[in-house]
Amino acid sequence: MEDLFFIAVVLPQDIRKEVMVLKKIVSENYHSHHAMKSPPHITLHMPFKWKINKKQSLTEGLGQLVQELSPFELNLKNFGCFEPRVIFVNVQETEPLNKLQKQVALFMKKGNVFNEAYKNQAFHPHVTIAFRDLKRAIFVEAWDFFQTQSFDRQFSVNGISLLKHDGVQWEETDVFHFNVTS
Repeated sequence: MEDLFFIAVVLPQDIRKEVMVLKKIVSENYHSHHAMKSPPHITLHMPFKWKINKKQSLTEGLGQLVQELSPFELNLKNFGCFEPRVIFVNVQETEPLNKLQKQVALFMKKGNVFNEAYKNQAFHPHVTIAFRDLKRAIFVEAWDFFQTQSFDRQFSVNGISLLKHDGVQWEETDVFHFNVTS
């Protein structure tokens, strides 16, 4: 049996709560509820299927991957969009974040896990607050609102998370902390 997983930087609890308020605004005012099904995060590897009886090899590998990484700072600054359905909190790119994503992608590639639909798209880190079920007709109204709002937060990335879909929503199942002594 296979389960659906993805790998991400999940935001710290204080910022997570603030972003959930933004998702709730989208849900209540613009009738887009899909983003409510996952904790606020920056995707490092898109959803993939993995045999549940081989999950230990996945978690062990991710645990080894992060042992050579050190914490780094990230800034979330205002909002962006991918027309005509996605609105997100902008993540200011940094070399450590790009390096982390490349290392996760290489790890997954070595495990023969690919996301064919995304292989030709560049990494564009963001924290989604509306997508998939945001109607095109409402997108303009929602984007008009969010592009005038300000959001500015900074946090330390101390690890990565493995999230599993439980049939209804995404749950953070494992957290892999960076080596804080390096």
